[in-house]
Amino acid sequence: MSTETISLPDNFDSANALDFRSAIPDGTTTLIIDFKETHFVDSAGIGTMVFWLRDLQKSDGKIVLANLTGQPKDIVEMVGLNKLVEVQ
Repeated sequence: MSTETISLPDNFDSANALDFRSAIPDGTTTLIIDFKETHFVDSAGIGTMVFWLRDLQKSDGKIVLANLTGQPKDIVEMVGLNKLVEVQ
């Protein structure tokens, strides 16, 4: 079992979200996504998180969203992602 943490940039959007898709090393069972520095997430960012979630669920893994506030929290709740992952 392996836990990995990804710290997202100020804007997690179409300009950079696809670059993060391969950020999870093989063998990861828990992915902590740290929103401490993140102020904006768009649909591409949400899509990347869903991509990670689907990938981790294949091996009974999970995602934890940390330091989720402001607009990122609003969009995560709007699309219901907070019901599929753990929020700290």
